[in-house]
Amino acid sequence: MTKIQRLSILLILIVSSLSAETNIFDKNLDFKEGIINYTVSGSETGTKTVYIKEYGKRRVIYTNTKSKFMHQNRGIDKVTYITPKWIYEMDLKSNINTKHYNLNYLLNKRVKELTLDQKQKLEKNLQSTHNTHSEKILGYLCKHKMVQGVSTYSVKNFDLVLKTQVDILGFHSKTQAIEIEKKPVDANIFTLAKNLTITSTPEENLALEQKADQIIESLL
Repeated sequence: MTKIQRLSILLILIVSSLSAETNIFDKNLDFKEGIINYTVSGSETGTKTVYIKEYGKRRVIYTNTKSKFMHQNRGIDKVTYITPKWIYEMDLKSNINTKHYNLNYLLNKRVKELTLDQKQKLEKNLQSTHNTHSEKILGYLCKHKMVQGVSTYSVKNFDLVLKTQVDILGFHSKTQAIEIEKKPVDANIFTLAKNLTITSTPEENLALEQKADQIIESLL
């Protein structure tokens, strides 16, 4: 799968995870700190672990998977740091570190530029977002959404995806949460190592800027 295809899937996942009942685009989780463990199966196999801090405002994702897509024998071993403004991706195999905007940051930035009438219309349209059905996962009622071959199950009222199924161009993958541990997490996990060389990704930032504009325009 090409970088552009992966970016497209990432954008879809981010957009799909936005909860329709949020106050615009942000919504705290119901626990301050914790760890969520996922299994990955299908064209990719492996695990994903998400560390939560500040009710979800800060997250660190450890991804370790192997790909069987189109007979490729390669894996993904990376750490993703999510902050309110930036998302940092550390590829542990290539030692390439990049950063791009958090889509929620761009969306909220654009919302601030709207008139009061536009904000009210946007919130109303968010609340009327259509969901096909619901499913309970690890005690949470999750809403199901399907966007361009990506099916997500996000917790009602929260920005938290517990199951994702991807079916795009022969690529099939399922990521399923199997455990949520609501407990204190070592603060050092959320700290970026010093002296890292981090490259900005103009192509991804431009795509995210355009996606933010499209989302706001569609909601208005």
